[in-house]
Amino acid sequence: AIVSHRIRRSNVTFPLPKDLSCSVSCPPSKVRIFGVLGDTRSPPRGLSMSRETKRFKASVLSLATFDASSAREAYASAEPYAHGVVTELGIPSKMKAVRRELVEHLTAKYKESDLFKVYQTMDLGNLRLAEHRDLAEKLPVTMALLDELYGPSFRDFISKTTGCKPLSGTNQDCSANVYMKGGHLLCHDDVIGSRAVSYIIYLTDDEAWSQADGGSLELYALDGPAQPAFNPARGILPTFNTMAFFAVQPGVSYHQVQ
Repeated sequence: AIVSHRIRRSNVTFPLPKDLSCSVSCPPSKVRIFGVLGDTRSPPRGLSMSRETKRFKASVLSLATFDASSAREAYASAEPYAHGVVTELGIPSKMKAVRRELVEHLTAKYKESDLFKVYQTMDLGNLRLAEHRDLAEKLPVTMALLDELYGPSFRDFISKTTGCKPLSGTNQDCSANVYMKGGHLLCHDDVIGSRAVSYIIYLTDDEAWSQADGGSLELYALDGPAQPAFNPARGILPTFNTMAFFAVQPGVSYHQVQ
Protein backbone atom coordinates (compact mmCIF):
# COMPACT_ATOMS: atom_id res chain seq x y z
CA ALA A 1 0.00 0.00 0.00
CA ILE A 2 1.18 3.53 -0.73
CA VAL A 3 0.48 5.90 2.12
CA SER A 4 -0.01 9.57 1.28
CA HIS A 5 2.10 11.94 3.33
CA ARG A 6 -0.01 15.03 2.66
CA ILE A 7 -0.05 17.01 5.89
CA ARG A 8 -3.04 18.95 7.08
CA ARG A 9 -1.54 21.73 9.16
CA SER A 10 -3.55 23.69 11.68
CA ASN A 11 -2.62 27.25 12.56
CA VAL A 12 -2.79 26.38 16.25
CA THR A 13 0.50 26.23 18.12
CA PHE A 14 1.10 25.52 21.76
CA PRO A 15 4.05 25.66 24.14
CA LEU A 16 5.32 22.24 25.14
CA PRO A 17 3.42 21.43 28.36
CA LYS A 18 5.43 21.97 31.54
CA ASP A 19 3.79 18.93 33.14
CA LEU A 20 3.57 16.05 30.68
CA SER A 21 1.91 13.65 33.10
CA CYS A 22 -1.84 13.17 32.75
CA SER A 23 -4.68 11.82 34.85
CA VAL A 24 -5.55 8.14 34.89
CA SER A 25 -8.18 8.72 32.20
CA CYS A 26 -5.58 10.15 29.80
CA PRO A 27 -2.50 8.16 28.76
CA PRO A 28 0.64 10.16 29.67
CA SER A 29 1.99 12.22 26.81
CA LYS A 30 5.70 12.45 26.14
CA VAL A 31 8.46 14.48 24.62
CA ARG A 32 10.52 12.49 22.18
CA ILE A 33 13.45 13.66 20.14
CA PHE A 34 13.10 11.94 16.82
CA GLY A 35 16.02 12.06 14.44
CA VAL A 36 17.40 10.73 11.22
CA LEU A 37 21.06 10.37 10.37
CA GLY A 38 22.16 10.67 6.76
CA ASP A 39 24.68 8.57 4.90
CA THR A 40 27.68 10.67 3.83
CA ARG A 41 30.48 11.94 6.04
CA SER A 42 31.15 15.66 6.48
CA PRO A 43 31.32 17.99 9.52
CA PRO A 44 28.28 20.11 10.40
CA ARG A 45 28.17 23.56 8.84
CA GLY A 46 29.44 26.20 11.22
CA LEU A 47 31.08 23.68 13.56
CA SER A 48 34.74 22.81 13.46
CA MET A 49 35.77 19.21 14.09
CA SER A 50 37.74 20.36 17.13
CA ARG A 51 34.60 21.92 18.63
CA GLU A 52 32.68 18.70 18.03
CA THR A 53 35.36 16.65 19.73
CA LYS A 54 35.65 19.04 22.65
CA ARG A 55 31.93 18.95 23.31
CA PHE A 56 31.80 15.16 23.05
CA LYS A 57 34.53 14.91 25.69
CA ALA A 58 32.70 17.42 27.91
CA SER A 59 29.69 15.15 27.40
CA VAL A 60 25.99 15.29 27.81
CA LEU A 61 26.09 11.64 26.74
CA SER A 62 27.22 8.79 29.00
CA LEU A 63 30.46 7.88 27.25
CA ALA A 64 30.85 4.50 28.99
CA THR A 65 27.63 3.35 27.29
CA PHE A 66 29.06 3.41 23.78
CA ASP A 67 31.01 0.21 23.22
CA ALA A 68 30.40 -0.66 19.57
CA SER A 69 31.97 -4.12 19.79
CA SER A 70 29.45 -5.36 22.38
CA ALA A 71 26.55 -3.30 21.01
CA ARG A 72 27.03 -4.72 17.51
CA GLU A 73 26.33 -8.31 18.62
CA ALA A 74 23.16 -7.37 20.50
CA TYR A 75 22.02 -5.19 17.60
CA ALA A 76 22.51 -7.89 14.97
CA SER A 77 20.69 -10.57 16.98
CA ALA A 78 17.68 -8.43 17.88
CA GLU A 79 14.22 -9.44 16.64
CA PRO A 80 12.12 -8.94 14.56
CA TYR A 81 14.86 -7.04 12.70
CA ALA A 82 18.19 -5.59 13.78
CA HIS A 83 17.81 -2.70 16.20
CA GLY A 84 19.43 -1.30 19.30
CA VAL A 85 18.31 0.23 22.60
CA VAL A 86 20.69 2.38 24.66
CA THR A 87 19.33 2.33 28.20
CA GLU A 88 21.49 5.07 29.74
CA LEU A 89 22.02 7.46 26.87
CA GLY A 90 23.03 10.60 28.73
CA ILE A 91 23.94 11.94 32.13
CA PRO A 92 20.49 12.04 33.81
CA SER A 93 20.79 15.59 35.17
CA LYS A 94 21.79 16.90 31.74
CA MET A 95 19.06 14.98 29.92
CA LYS A 96 16.54 16.52 32.37
CA ALA A 97 18.03 19.91 31.48
CA VAL A 98 17.45 19.17 27.77
CA ARG A 99 13.83 18.31 28.49
CA ARG A 100 13.41 21.48 30.57
CA GLU A 101 14.88 23.67 27.80
CA LEU A 102 12.60 22.14 25.17
CA VAL A 103 9.50 22.52 27.34
CA GLU A 104 10.24 26.12 28.32
CA HIS A 105 11.48 27.58 25.05
CA LEU A 106 10.07 25.68 22.05
CA THR A 107 6.63 25.72 20.48
CA ALA A 108 5.06 22.70 18.77
CA LYS A 109 2.59 22.73 15.88
CA TYR A 110 -0.21 20.22 15.47
CA LYS A 111 0.32 17.98 12.43
CA GLU A 112 -2.01 15.35 11.09
CA SER A 113 -2.05 13.08 8.07
CA ASP A 114 -3.37 9.59 7.33
CA LEU A 115 -0.13 8.31 8.92
CA PHE A 116 0.28 10.38 12.09
CA LYS A 117 -1.27 12.74 14.62
CA VAL A 118 1.37 14.59 16.63
CA TYR A 119 2.63 17.94 17.89
CA GLN A 120 6.06 18.71 16.45
CA THR A 121 8.65 21.43 16.91
CA MET A 122 10.83 23.03 14.28
CA ASP A 123 13.74 21.05 12.86
CA LEU A 124 16.31 21.42 15.63
CA GLY A 125 19.09 21.42 13.05
CA ASN A 126 17.89 24.88 12.04
CA LEU A 127 18.90 26.22 15.45
CA ARG A 128 22.39 26.60 13.98
CA LEU A 129 21.13 29.19 11.51
CA ALA A 130 21.79 32.86 12.27
CA GLU A 131 18.06 33.68 12.29
CA HIS A 132 17.55 31.35 15.30
CA ARG A 133 20.65 32.40 17.26
CA ASP A 134 18.67 34.02 20.07
CA LEU A 135 16.61 30.86 20.55
CA ALA A 136 19.69 28.60 20.41
CA GLU A 137 21.29 30.62 23.21
CA LYS A 138 18.37 29.63 25.45
CA LEU A 139 19.06 25.93 24.73
CA PRO A 140 22.74 25.42 25.65
CA VAL A 141 22.43 21.81 26.85
CA THR A 142 20.23 20.87 23.90
CA MET A 143 22.77 22.38 21.50
CA ALA A 144 25.57 20.46 23.22
CA LEU A 145 23.58 17.23 22.87
CA LEU A 146 23.02 17.86 19.15
CA ASP A 147 26.73 18.54 18.68
CA GLU A 148 27.52 15.19 20.29
CA LEU A 149 24.90 13.22 18.40
CA TYR A 150 26.19 14.48 15.06
CA GLY A 151 29.86 14.59 16.04
CA PRO A 152 32.37 12.07 14.64
CA SER A 153 32.62 9.86 17.73
CA PHE A 154 28.92 9.13 18.08
CA ARG A 155 28.41 8.79 14.33
CA ASP A 156 31.24 6.26 14.30
CA PHE A 157 29.58 4.31 17.12
CA ILE A 158 26.30 4.14 15.18
CA SER A 159 28.02 3.17 11.93
CA LYS A 160 30.00 0.37 13.56
CA THR A 161 27.00 -0.90 15.51
CA THR A 162 24.57 -0.97 12.58
CA GLY A 163 27.10 -1.82 9.87
CA CYS A 164 25.93 1.06 7.70
CA LYS A 165 28.28 3.25 5.71
CA PRO A 166 29.81 6.42 7.25
CA LEU A 167 27.17 8.87 8.41
CA SER A 168 26.85 12.55 7.68
CA GLY A 169 27.23 15.37 10.16
CA THR A 170 25.01 17.59 8.01
CA ASN A 171 22.37 15.45 6.32
CA GLN A 172 19.95 14.85 9.17
CA ASP A 173 16.52 15.75 10.53
CA CYS A 174 15.76 16.19 14.21
CA SER A 175 12.68 17.45 16.03
CA ALA A 176 10.90 17.09 19.36
CA ASN A 177 7.50 15.41 19.18
CA VAL A 178 4.69 15.33 21.72
CA TYR A 179 2.04 12.61 21.58
CA MET A 180 -1.09 13.66 23.43
CA LYS A 181 -4.21 11.54 24.01
CA GLY A 182 -5.11 9.95 20.66
CA GLY A 183 -1.73 10.76 19.12
CA HIS A 184 -0.12 8.07 16.98
CA LEU A 185 2.25 7.17 14.17
CA LEU A 186 1.06 4.27 12.03
CA CYS A 187 3.12 1.42 10.60
CA HIS A 188 5.77 2.39 8.03
CA ASP A 189 9.39 1.49 7.19
CA ASP A 190 10.96 5.00 7.33
CA VAL A 191 12.31 4.84 3.77
CA ILE A 192 12.66 8.45 2.59
CA GLY A 193 15.43 9.73 0.31
CA SER A 194 18.91 8.86 1.57
CA ARG A 195 17.75 8.10 5.13
CA ALA A 196 20.17 5.57 6.63
CA VAL A 197 19.47 5.36 10.37
CA SER A 198 16.45 6.36 12.46
CA TYR A 199 16.55 6.96 16.19
CA ILE A 200 14.27 8.11 19.00
CA ILE A 201 15.46 9.66 22.27
CA TYR A 202 12.86 9.52 25.03
CA LEU A 203 12.54 12.52 27.34
CA THR A 204 9.50 11.29 29.22
CA ASP A 205 8.87 11.68 32.94
CA ASP A 206 11.61 9.80 34.77
CA GLU A 207 9.05 7.70 36.64
CA ALA A 208 8.47 4.00 35.91
CA TRP A 209 6.65 3.53 32.58
CA SER A 210 4.41 0.54 31.94
CA GLN A 211 2.77 -1.00 28.91
CA ALA A 212 -0.57 0.30 30.16
CA ASP A 213 0.70 3.87 29.80
CA GLY A 214 0.94 3.43 26.01
CA GLY A 215 3.37 5.11 23.65
CA SER A 216 5.58 2.09 22.95
CA LEU A 217 7.67 1.87 19.79
CA GLU A 218 6.27 -1.26 18.14
CA LEU A 219 8.39 -3.30 15.72
CA TYR A 220 6.88 -5.63 13.12
CA ALA A 221 8.01 -8.93 11.64
CA LEU A 222 7.11 -9.77 8.04
CA ASP A 223 4.24 -11.97 6.83
CA GLY A 224 5.61 -11.86 3.30
CA PRO A 225 7.87 -9.74 1.08
CA ALA A 226 7.51 -6.11 2.25
CA GLN A 227 4.34 -7.10 4.14
CA PRO A 228 4.32 -6.38 7.89
CA ALA A 229 2.50 -8.79 10.18
CA PHE A 230 -0.85 -7.77 11.63
CA ASN A 231 0.46 -7.59 15.21
CA PRO A 232 3.79 -6.15 16.40
CA ALA A 233 6.52 -8.58 17.46
CA ARG A 234 8.11 -6.29 20.05
CA GLY A 235 7.31 -3.13 21.96
CA ILE A 236 9.95 -0.77 23.36
CA LEU A 237 8.74 1.35 26.26
CA PRO A 238 9.42 5.11 26.06
CA THR A 239 11.57 5.12 29.18
CA PHE A 240 13.34 8.34 30.12
CA ASN A 241 16.93 8.68 28.89
CA THR A 242 16.83 5.76 26.47
CA MET A 243 17.43 5.73 22.73
CA ALA A 244 16.05 3.23 20.22
CA PHE A 245 17.69 3.09 16.79
CA PHE A 246 17.80 0.98 13.64
CA ALA A 247 19.17 1.04 10.13
CA VAL A 248 16.43 1.85 7.63
CA GLN A 249 15.70 -1.18 5.46
CA PRO A 250 13.16 -0.92 2.62
CA GLY A 251 10.29 -3.32 3.17
CA VAL A 252 11.77 -4.54 6.47
CA SER A 253 12.08 -1.87 9.20
CA TYR A 254 8.36 -1.56 9.87
CA HIS A 255 7.40 0.18 13.10
CA GLN A 256 4.81 2.44 14.66
CA VAL A 257 4.14 4.44 17.82
CA GLN A 258 1.43 2.76 19.87
